[in-house]
Amino acid sequence: MENMYKIISYALTIFITTGCIAAANGQNLSSMERIKDMPKDNPKPRIKSLQNQYFRSNNRNDVQKKEPFNYYNGHHREYFLYDENGDQIKFRGYNTQGQLKEESNGSVSAIIDSSSIYNEYGDIIKKRFHFSNKILKEINYLNGEIVKQTIRYPENISIEIIITDGSPDYQNVYKGKKLERTTKYNKNGYPIEELFFTEGVITPRQVFEYNDMNQQIKEIDYDAHGVKSYIYEYKYNENGDVSERIFYSRNTEEQGFDRSTIIYRYKYDKIGNWTERTENQKDNLIVTKRDITYYNQQ
Repeated sequence: MENMYKIISYALTIFITTGCIAAANGQNLSSMERIKDMPKDNPKPRIKSLQNQYFRSNNRNDVQKKEPFNYYNGHHREYFLYDENGDQIKFRGYNTQGQLKEESNGSVSAIIDSSSIYNEYGDIIKKRFHFSNKILKEINYLNGEIVKQTIRYPENISIEIIITDGSPDYQNVYKGKKLERTTKYNKNGYPIEELFFTEGVITPRQVFEYNDMNQQIKEIDYDAHGVKSYIYEYKYNENGDVSERIFYSRNTEEQGFDRSTIIYRYKYDKIGNWTERTENQKDNLIVTKRDITYYNQQ
């Protein structure tokens, strides 16, 4: 059940807080950043808010000579607000001019109606939940076990999660009735392959590999012809954060791959969450400043 919850939460986060369908392209570490928030039964503080600010320097050897810039996502400053259950309830993204570029509120909505359907033997076969933000969730059961979850959004987007032996097997994303993406998962609930569709035909796909600690160590991107286009390899430090990213891109002559490397260094708070990250690239230095506040912070 933990694996299933992981996938459902992942799906809700992507489509409620961002409102779009987008696969990680390896250009930043947003999908791999780890926030070491505490379990709900742990007396240590939980995260209340988080703010990222991005800076860049053309001098790799002088971290002090840096200026504000818009990161890959177009934001210079990002603000996240969480409730005491750890659910994101607000997001705002600003550019270097201080203009609000992206905003979302209320990733978690109240249930305004629910219903259950039973078979002739009194066994539950389906539950339906209607949320205040017009999202509909259906849960299908077979012999008392959850076998499918469907989440429908007002933007005519739906997510179908198939569960086998209590764990997520794969997830389909539809725009109307058209299948746009299929994600397959391993036994630990992590995506191992994503297939993208155009008019029902498989186009690009991505394959993911993990180590024994469930850390993603490789991503391979294939083009519409099944040829490798990009390869990302990741290494981690003792805190579980990415310490090195190696990027391979197919060169224009298609006779091999060009290689580039980014080295990451961190500073941490007493909880173990990083408060500063330095990306050492070939031509410049990128510094991310992170301010974290906690509930019940002393």
